Amino acid sequence: MQAFCVRPHPPRLLKRAGVLLHAAGLAAVLCYSDGLWRALWLAAWTAAALWFYRYRRGSGVLAVHIDTGGRAALETDEGVSFAVRLRPGSLISPYLMILHWQGDGRVWWQALTRDMTDADAWRRLTVWARWMQPADDTPPL
Repeated sequence: MQAFCVRPHPPRLLKRAGVLLHAAGLAAVLCYSDGLWRALWLAAWTAAALWFYRYRRGSGVLAVHIDTGGRAALETDEGVSFAVRLRPGSLISPYLMILHWQGDGRVWWQALTRDMTDADAWRRLTVWARWMQPADDTPPL
C-alpha cells in the first residue's frame, strides 16, 4: 500500500451558502427591527457570524496521514500529530464520510464531503476506510 495524505478544506458550497444566509439575516434584522430588539438581533447575528467564520477555518484536523502499513495519524491545527484508529460507527458513503477517530485518549468526529479534497485523495481514503485498515494497534511511524 502506498502512503498518502488527505488535507481537507472547507466545502465551497457551505461557504457560499453561509455568506448568502448571513447577508440575508443582516438585511432582515436591519429592515424589520428597531430599538432594543435590533440590538439583541444584531448581537445574535454577530455571534452566528463569528461562529461561522471559526467553522470555515476548519474542524481542527489539518490532515489525515496514512502510512505504508495502513496506520493513520491526524495532524491538528495545534501542530501536533496523533496516532489514531478509525472506530466502528464511521459512515462511509460515495458523497459523505463521517469519521470517528480515537487515539491518545481523545476522540475526533470529522465530516468530509467530496468537494473538501481532490478526487484521488477521496478515493484513497474511501478504499482505506472500508477495506485496508490494519488489524493491530501499532502506532504509525
